[in-house]
Amino acid sequence: MLYSDQLTKSVTNMSVLRGESTFQGVTVLKYSVSYPDIRLNQRLMPRAYINNSYFRSAQNARRYIINNYYTTAVQLYSSLDTSFEPLEISCEMSVMYENCGFLSVFFDTFEKLGGTVLRTRRHSDTWNLEIGKIIPLGSFFRMGARFREVFYNEILRQIEADSAHDEEKYFADWREILPCRLDFSNYYLADDGFVIYFPEYSIAPRRSGLPSFLVPYRLFGSMLRVEL
Repeated sequence: MLYSDQLTKSVTNMSVLRGESTFQGVTVLKYSVSYPDIRLNQRLMPRAYINNSYFRSAQNARRYIINNYYTTAVQLYSSLDTSFEPLEISCEMSVMYENCGFLSVFFDTFEKLGGTVLRTRRHSDTWNLEIGKIIPLGSFFRMGARFREVFYNEILRQIEADSAHDEEKYFADWREILPCRLDFSNYYLADDGFVIYFPEYSIAPRRSGLPSFLVPYRLFGSMLRVEL
């Protein structure tokens, strides 16, 4: 059984690590990393483990930002004039689903310069709160269920519908590249269905952002092991 009926909706608060780095007395890099603080007084829920895991991840993300972006920020400062604005790196968390013993979140990391977003990356986690583990998409389906076909066909349908209104929303060869760019680890839960997302510039131009597709739970019928 994937979840316990004793687990109800959790309460998730946001905490943030913020900071900045300077060069020759000038702030060249600003950063912020958000992470969840889950509060639910259920013995079955390994709350401390999950919270500690995300706190460590936030600390690691902060170190990664400082170690990998500071040099870039200094180079930008040195190459630009006095109107330089700091390079900003922010990792923002969104809670998309917290019910039925599951918690599903994603983190978007934005690279910004002068208010302009240069790049966006996304990472998502879906937790089974009873066992305190991040679970793969396949855990929600009965053994032998051909759920991947449902996802593929629905995403195909949605892209075709979008393309009918905007021919340039996706790459011209999206049909050929879709099968190899579809990654079932890039998912999260929403109230009405599973959401599958793609990285920037994988199946669409950068103006399309992170292409995301809601695939309703109802499309899977008896394939689902649980009611979401």
